[in-house]
Amino acid sequence: MTENAEEPRPTPSVYAVQFAHGGIPEEPQLIEGRENALRFFVETAIANHLEWTDDSSENWIGNDDDEVRLFGPLGVPFAVLAPPLRSKWNGKGFDDVPFTADELAEVEAILATIREDKKAQQQAREVLAEDSTPDRPGGCD
Repeated sequence: MTENAEEPRPTPSVYAVQFAHGGIPEEPQLIEGRENALRFFVETAIANHLEWTDDSSENWIGNDDDEVRLFGPLGVPFAVLAPPLRSKWNGKGFDDVPFTADELAEVEAILATIREDKKAQQQAREVLAEDSTPDRPGGCD
């Protein structure tokens, strides 16, 4: 039984790199993998003319006005989604009511379409890759 079991996939490490100018933080950039995040962290510092000083660390480079920080790895908790709700007018205000069977079926139909499109795109990429040669890049004749 265990010979057919798949190896568990490692959970990717997600890090955030955030630049702040004048104490006002910008939107953090989420990056998978410590090495990629560390590289982006340093690139962001260089791009914003921040210098490595004795105060700098592997998680912070900055000065009195600007700084870039590296946070992580971030915990991405697994959670069960709450049942979907729709607001419905009751005459005096709105009530949250659960989706009907038709609405749930519509959700599943859209998800199936997305999955089918993704599968078709992957198959098209595979055909293109198989067809592609150094003499015919892109697989065109």
